[in-house]
Amino acid sequence: MQIRPFTPSDMETVLTIWLEASLQAHHFIDPAYWHANLAPMREHYLPAADSYVLWQDGTALGFYSLYEETLAAIFLAPAQQGRGYGKALLAHAKQQRPALRLQVYQQNRASCDFYLAQGFQIEAEQQDPHTHCAEWVMAWSAAGQPGSIAGEPGPSPLCASSSAWLNAKSCICCNSGCRAIPSGLRAYSTLGGTWGWRVRAMTQSASSSLSWAVSTFWLTSGKQRRKSPKRRVCSRR
Repeated sequence: MQIRPFTPSDMETVLTIWLEASLQAHHFIDPAYWHANLAPMREHYLPAADSYVLWQDGTALGFYSLYEETLAAIFLAPAQQGRGYGKALLAHAKQQRPALRLQVYQQNRASCDFYLAQGFQIEAEQQDPHTHCAEWVMAWSAAGQPGSIAGEPGPSPLCASSSAWLNAKSCICCNSGCRAIPSGLRAYSTLGGTWGWRVRAMTQSASSSLSWAVSTFWLTSGKQRRKSPKRRVCSRR
C-alpha cells in the first residue's frame, strides 16, 4: 500500500471514486446533485486542495483532501471499504496537520461513527443550507484538545452536528467569518462516501475586477459558518 500526493493524471480516477462513494453513502440526496458537480470538482475543488491518493498493486482505492486545517474530503471506492484503508488515509492526514476539523451529515452514521472512533469530537450541530440536512461539526487535535486550531479555545461540551457535500451553486463569497476554515473554503469529509467543501472560485468579471464565486462542494468535513452577503467583489489575495 502506498499513499502519495495527487497528480493531474489521477483526476479521472479520483473523480470516479468520489462519485461512486458519494452516491453510495448519501442515499438521502438526489443522485443528480452529485452528477451535476463533477465539473466543479474537476475544475475547482480538487485543484484547490492538498490531496493524497492511496494505491494498492497499481490501483487507486481512495483519497483524501486537505485545505489548511480542514479535512475537506476522504473517500474510498465502495468495494474497498471495511478493510482498514480509511484508517490508513486518516492516519496519513493526521501526520500532515496538528489539528483537523470536518463536517459530516448526521444521516451518514457509518462516517460519524468512524470519525468518533478515530478521536474526533463533536463541536457543534448545524443544518446545511443547500440540502437542509443536519450535520455535525467535528474536530481532532494531536494535543488531544479539539478546537485548538490557530490558537482557538476548545469547544463547549455540546453535541454538535454537521454533514454536507458537493453543491455547485454559485453563491458568491462564503465562510469569511468561519472560525475553522481560514480562507473561505468549507469542507466536508465522509469516509467511503461524501465529502464536500465550499470553495471560492475566482472569476473574471466584465469590468476586470475579480469576484470570488463560491461553489459548495460536498464531501463530509468542515466547520461552522456565518451568514454572508450573496456577492462580494474583492482584490486578488
